[in-house]
Amino acid sequence: MAAMFRSIKRLAVSYAAASEIGTRERNEDAIIALESGENFCFVVADGLGGHGFGDVASKLLVASFERNFYNASDNLKFLARTFDDAQNEIISAQSAEGLKNQMKTTAVALSIIGGKLAWGHVGDSRIYHFKRGKLVSRTIDHSVSQMLALAKEIDESEIASHPDRSRLLRAFGDKWDAPRYELSKEISLRRDSAFLLCSDGVWEHLPGGNPPAPQCDDAQRWISDMFTDVAGSGHQTGDNDNYSAIAVIVK
Repeated sequence: MAAMFRSIKRLAVSYAAASEIGTRERNEDAIIALESGENFCFVVADGLGGHGFGDVASKLLVASFERNFYNASDNLKFLARTFDDAQNEIISAQSAEGLKNQMKTTAVALSIIGGKLAWGHVGDSRIYHFKRGKLVSRTIDHSVSQMLALAKEIDESEIASHPDRSRLLRAFGDKWDAPRYELSKEISLRRDSAFLLCSDGVWEHLPGGNPPAPQCDDAQRWISDMFTDVAGSGHQTGDNDNYSAIAVIVK
């Protein structure tokens, strides 16, 4: 997807999206970038490999966002409703196929409505938030290795290489007794902010698991340079998962 550029009350929002198959036989990631007037929605979903139906789960999730986005008027209500809808649809699809916990996906979504924004996630797909070229926050993975890092049993930089990195504690398609997604607080859209949404196939190949800050206002170049590094790292190890990202820059 080529970089796009839109203005919101004298703030310029640009974005770009890309998804690569890596060394896998199929791409189980699904991404979507939506816009309506001054509202936007960006989603990256990573179908869980090895379950056979991960690509179905990720596509069902992004389709839920596409259906709900154009009538949305509140970031947090929209995210919660759509995550709930996606979970219900994936569980129903599993049942229809006679499957049990075999159709799963992680997801991260960023919503911009009415000059404000919020994000939500499940699993180890991440969103990174930059201000004035500095990383200020990222989502916390729902994974065993992330919990080990929070408990100070391993260093944050060891998450990507830890043997339990792929053991997720939450995913769409698991049975939930209560919503398992995590939502941010709603904040105002600010100048000189940038966001990167990505699957684990991106961040696991970056130094320390963190992407570089954008060096210019070109969202397409930000992703392009990053993907060059990811592909190079995968070439060295001989193993590259699917890798997908959406870059959003506000000026």
